Amino acid sequence: MSARGLKIVFCLINVLLMMIGMVLVGLGIWVVSDGDGVLQLARLGYDGNYDEVSKAGLLEVASSIAIVEGSIMILLAVLAFCGVGQESKCFLALYAGILAVLILLQVVIIVLTSIMRVRVHDNLRQALKESIKTEYEGFTDSKKKFSLAMDRAQVLFSCCGVDSYNEFNATATNWKDRTSLKIPKTCCKLDREKYLDNTEFVFVNKTCARILNPKFSNIDKACHGDIQQWLDDRVVATLALTVVFAGIQIFGAIFACCIVRALRYK
Repeated sequence: MSARGLKIVFCLINVLLMMIGMVLVGLGIWVVSDGDGVLQLARLGYDGNYDEVSKAGLLEVASSIAIVEGSIMILLAVLAFCGVGQESKCFLALYAGILAVLILLQVVIIVLTSIMRVRVHDNLRQALKESIKTEYEGFTDSKKKFSLAMDRAQVLFSCCGVDSYNEFNATATNWKDRTSLKIPKTCCKLDREKYLDNTEFVFVNKTCARILNPKFSNIDKACHGDIQQWLDDRVVATLALTVVFAGIQIFGAIFACCIVRALRYK
């Protein structure tokens, strides 16, 4: 391929990398910002239990790396265009070197997200059940991050309990309403938008937490499957985009080296 052809292909690759870099930043922000308030349920530790709330989970770490890498890639694409435009071997060599480091970061993201996916599938159900026993309080102003996340998950997915609504009365020792209510209020059918936006309870029937009736509550649907799917969707999206990004970056590094070689013999 001629030097001109190499430059054209190289520029197209970097336009693509810049676009994917923007998507990667957006994806990372989407995961870390956690508009649904469920990300706490992804903080599974190596022992299959939840990590301390002050620690970031693997999904958050991978997403933060994705934001940094996507931002660097956008700037790096600008460097690539400058290198090609000025036919600067120094710029192009620097581009290839930084790109090699970014490819290694991609490997880190892929490993972290793969570990996260396996951990979710292996440990999520038991971790949720154990945390309901010790962490669930059911208060909208609870200091327990798990309790708040579980309540939001129950409203978001219109479900109740990990596998059964009976888990709360049977095992949730910190749920103070267990003596007066059959299920948490977030297991009731209510105005989902008002709860998720303002933590405001607007029930279909105000007796839903005391008198069990599937017409007014979500006792006939467990939460485990939806929570796992919510987490898995984000892990898979991060993993898939990262793999594609790494593949294109490899081509970018190869073409940068080819252009440097062509300029050397020009």
